Amino acid sequence: MTRPVALITGARRGIGRAIGIALAKAGYDIAFTDIAEDEAVAEATKLFETAGAKARFFKHDVAAVASHPGLVAAVRAAFGRLDLFVSNAGIGAPIRGDMLEITEESFDLVMDVNLRGAAFLSQEVARAMLTDKPERPAIVF
Repeated sequence: MTRPVALITGARRGIGRAIGIALAKAGYDIAFTDIAEDEAVAEATKLFETAGAKARFFKHDVAAVASHPGLVAAVRAAFGRLDLFVSNAGIGAPIRGDMLEITEESFDLVMDVNLRGAAFLSQEVARAMLTDKPERPAIVF
């Protein structure tokens, strides 16, 4: 039997990386994304593989809703399945300050990543899961 596959956003470092390691140890292969591609990607890939997973990085901006179908298709093409989606990517306010100084651009950026992008990516993943019918599908925020 093939290992189940987890797609984790924002997993090149931090909490997302820790989730990936735990899932790899629990028997999942790991598809992971981030907006940046740097040495942390190689480090995360090595950690996931050391924990027993096949791992692959996909550079992706969660806020770019039009790119979601392509990401899900690429993950399914690479792994043949998608069993678990962990919506981990998120950002804080780019400029922290007084409530009276929040700009529309800053607010929109945070909402595009943390809410809008996450919601529509989970919708795309759910569509794939309804088609693929994994044994125990899950979406986690």
